[in-house]
Amino acid sequence: MARKYQTAQQRVSIVILGEGVTERAYFRGYKKSMKIPSNIKVEPQLPSSPDIKQMEKDAKWHIEQGADFVLCVVDKDDIIHKSKQSLYEAIRKRCNRKKSRIYFFESMPCFELWFFLHFDYTTSCYHDCDMFIRDMLKKHIPDYQKTERCILGHMDEFINRMIDAKSNAQRLRNHNKNDCPNDDALNCEIDLLLEKLHELIGSPPLSNEASRY
Repeated sequence: MARKYQTAQQRVSIVILGEGVTERAYFRGYKKSMKIPSNIKVEPQLPSSPDIKQMEKDAKWHIEQGADFVLCVVDKDDIIHKSKQSLYEAIRKRCNRKKSRIYFFESMPCFELWFFLHFDYTTSCYHDCDMFIRDMLKKHIPDYQKTERCILGHMDEFINRMIDAKSNAQRLRNHNKNDCPNDDALNCEIDLLLEKLHELIGSPPLSNEASRY
């Protein structure tokens, strides 16, 4: 069944703010997989600073410049290392409200957990992104590097395994809620970000049967 986007008369502009090259590369690849029409603008961007307060300011700036919505992606390991959990939770609560135009989504320890969940599931705690990549992600993507070329080179695989990734992310959140309600537990909300993205543009999420990258 063809995906139903917003009507051609309705223009929608969505900015995705990620902390680094990893997030920007992934959402560029995902955007290409979606094959969205010209009246819908999805723009992966880098914030002017990875600081959580600055990211909120950047999100508000994009709204002022004409974006309809801003989806922010946060690596929680950096927040914990800098002891900014209270500030982050206050910003997240302020933004993630009904009828909001700015939303925050997190990964703990980092965005690479989302890649890992396409292949496997774990509840092992990691507070360091580099260690997680070395110990866990490279078991499935041995050539992994934080580069656009590497990430785009694996987009076919990510799209093909999307259902598994979403299932594992939900399973992890259920585990955290029932068995491990700690701030530093592994967590991934990228599947929720993608659901919100498709909701905003009026399109069902990509599945294993969707158009390939």
